[in-house]
Amino acid sequence: MKYYGSGGSFLAENPAKFSNESYFLLQQALFRIGQSNFMIGGNYIFMKTTTTAFEDSKLPWVDPHDFVMTNSGISLIGEYETFNNILSPSKGVRLQLGFQSFLEILGSDRDIQRLNFFTLAYIPIYERWISGVRFESLLASGDTPFYMKPYISLRGVPVLRYQGQLTFLAETEQYFNVFRRWGLVAFAGYGRTVSDLESFNQGLNAWNAGGGFRYLIARLLGLQMGIDVARGPEDWAIYIVFASAWLK
Repeated sequence: MKYYGSGGSFLAENPAKFSNESYFLLQQALFRIGQSNFMIGGNYIFMKTTTTAFEDSKLPWVDPHDFVMTNSGISLIGEYETFNNILSPSKGVRLQLGFQSFLEILGSDRDIQRLNFFTLAYIPIYERWISGVRFESLLASGDTPFYMKPYISLRGVPVLRYQGQLTFLAETEQYFNVFRRWGLVAFAGYGRTVSDLESFNQGLNAWNAGGGFRYLIARLLGLQMGIDVARGPEDWAIYIVFASAWLK
């Protein structure tokens, strides 16, 4: 992977290359409240991560303790969901708010907190046209290791390319059914990072745009699959999409 730094550091032009080796455990449960569309639950996550920097890369601003870390934490999750199909929805909304806390009393090397919010909505415009919108924001506090800092997650934008203490983004996707099981999609989005909440104006912007196609591979399940081609600020990318590109 590549670490670009945050707040416009020189690493944006000369990213440091590194690799992560992790042991990972996640247990999650959500419970529906009565017969409503509201759910509440949580999860437990354990990670033991060893980071190795490549010989030609330097990570001068990285805490040396970040290279071998144990993270153990719990999350509280609240969700509201009305999708007509959980894999490839064409109607409905999903909102989720989660608070995650890695704690030393649970075996974590340090205390880290993360607050995450996202919402997805699919709106039928006409019989063959589905409009989708996505909003997402992630805030981190505490002594967060560099590879766990929030980053902008958009098609066409590399992982960890745009990082900060706070990130937020908006993306739209338009789906058009053109012939029986075949459809076309077009999408575009914008995101921004905030490197430090004390200097809210310091941050980076990112955008994406692209298109692709979908094929209905399982009519009874409403399950689609396809390929997307996306452009970000620096480069092109190709994605094989199974179900929804926003599946979480």
